[in-house]
Amino acid sequence: MMEQNLVYIPVAEIHPHPDNPRKDVGDVSELAASIAANGILQNLTVVKGHAMTKAEREELAHLIDNEENPTLREIAERTIDSGWSADEYTVIIGHRRLAAAKLAGLDTVPCTVAEMSHKEQVSTMLTENMLRADLTIYEQAQGFQMMMNLGSSVEEIAKEAGFSPATVRRRVKLLELDQEKFKAAEARGATLADYIALDKITDPKRKNKVLETAGTANFNLELKKALEEEELAARLELWEAEISKWATKIEAQNRVGDENIPMAFVSVWSKWTDKSKTPARPADTGAYYYIRDSGGITVYRQKAAKTVEDYDKDAEERQRRNKAAEEKKAELEAITERHYRLRREFIENFGAVKSRAADIMLFAINAMMSEDANEPDFNTVIPLLGTDDPAEMSRRPEYALLVTAWACLDHGCCYWDWDWITQGKYCVRTYQHIANDTLDYIYQVLESLGYQMSDEELAMQDGSHEVFKGAAQCGKSQ
Repeated sequence: MMEQNLVYIPVAEIHPHPDNPRKDVGDVSELAASIAANGILQNLTVVKGHAMTKAEREELAHLIDNEENPTLREIAERTIDSGWSADEYTVIIGHRRLAAAKLAGLDTVPCTVAEMSHKEQVSTMLTENMLRADLTIYEQAQGFQMMMNLGSSVEEIAKEAGFSPATVRRRVKLLELDQEKFKAAEARGATLADYIALDKITDPKRKNKVLETAGTANFNLELKKALEEEELAARLELWEAEISKWATKIEAQNRVGDENIPMAFVSVWSKWTDKSKTPARPADTGAYYYIRDSGGITVYRQKAAKTVEDYDKDAEERQRRNKAAEEKKAELEAITERHYRLRREFIENFGAVKSRAADIMLFAINAMMSEDANEPDFNTVIPLLGTDDPAEMSRRPEYALLVTAWACLDHGCCYWDWDWITQGKYCVRTYQHIANDTLDYIYQVLESLGYQMSDEELAMQDGSHEVFKGAAQCGKSQ
């Protein structure tokens, strides 16, 4: 890169760079006031020429149509093709100063005119903005990708930008996300940790769906749900591979192509199934079929002809109710476990123990006096404290007190219970919402320490969650 001496250039002849990684220069009113009072104290760096505007291209195209000299026409056509005019200037360093100078009404600004390749221009702007911490995460990603498109290696970009190669790769990978959703997440205050956590999700659609909650209280919960969905999808693939060895895939029960074949339910493989189980062909002979849908895999057995008329409808209904109740219970348990993990992670990562010592002390006193308090589970406490040595624990007394008090109260807390009711000839098991003062208090304390309840947690707390609508029933004949 070769630089010339300092020159004063009319503001009207200097253009912003179209490939500047920083797309928004922000509020320059204070800088404009300072420039109006004191002038520009640091010169701009510019290059000769500028990216042509649409109006300039149209004007040049009109001149080409009316130009008789073939040499001039060829030069003009090359200029339009390149999109770059040799006239005027483009700023490389000093976009905010240029915007502020225009706002302050300056006619000229001090500039150093440099000779740079396009690659050097982008690299210089990227590095300058990095040093000033002016770029958003998405702008960093775009800048890195632009440098890679211009031939720079990840290692070269990392060295120039002051990041590790792994960080550069992670930033570029963010460009796979929906741009508008990404920008909206940044506006909500999504953190780099949020984007790193998103990378745990492999499916782009799921990743963009969770991105919609980045920067909100629902993010961690939706992230966990997405990871559970991916884990389930992987298990379903393995289960289907085994089931397909001895069962035929069908679209609907009792239908094989155009033929009606009576079938009996055998088993279901879904998110509620024990992860350690492997589907094996039942011992009895006969034809087996399965249906795969978004919820899981349901296996059926072809009924023997002699049992079709004698099939026990009550047994089928009991089986249906049992299956529905088991799934409802498993769903409630999964929700409860998810919310418990969110609370535990908050406790695990809580760092402001010194400044909240009085609140923690009050929490510990209330926990010890509560009728619902249990002895703390040391399998919970010790991993959070990172030690089982009392002397080590005493070095962080406030945190040890917080963890112990929380572990005394937060043990299997939930907002649901079940009961039997009578419906006709069936004794029916139903699940319903219940109030839980202890869990309410735990949330109250955690929120005072900075915890944010997700929408799903709030819905479980007030009973408005979908899981409580149309209570699943499990029945047996009286």
